[in-house]
Amino acid sequence: MGVDAVVNAANEWMLDGGGVDGAIHAAAGPELLAACRGVPEIRPGIRCPVGEARLIPGFRLPAKHVIHTVGPRATIALPADETRVPTPTRVRCFLPGSQAG
Repeated sequence: MGVDAVVNAANEWMLDGGGVDGAIHAAAGPELLAACRGVPEIRPGIRCPVGEARLIPGFRLPAKHVIHTVGPRATIALPADETRVPTPTRVRCFLPGSQAG
C-alpha cells in the first residue's frame, strides 16, 4: 500500500536511532540516512528541534515522504499543564506535510 507520508518520531539529529526510527531507516535504505545528514544543522548536532518537522523523500518505502518530527521529552515529573507542547509548536510540526501536497 502506497501512502503520501509516514511520520517518524525522530531524534533532534535525525540520524538512525532505535525503535520505530531505526525500522523506518532500515526499510527506506541508506539513502534516507544520507538525506538526513544533508539537512543543515541549525545548532551543533541539531537538525530538527523539538516541535518542528523536516520532510525527506521516502526512498525505498512505499511512501513518498518521511516526516521527521521531534516531540518533547519529560525527564522529571511535572504537573500535566507544564508538559504540554504549546499550540504554535504543535502547528509547526504539521507544516512540512501540508506544504508537500
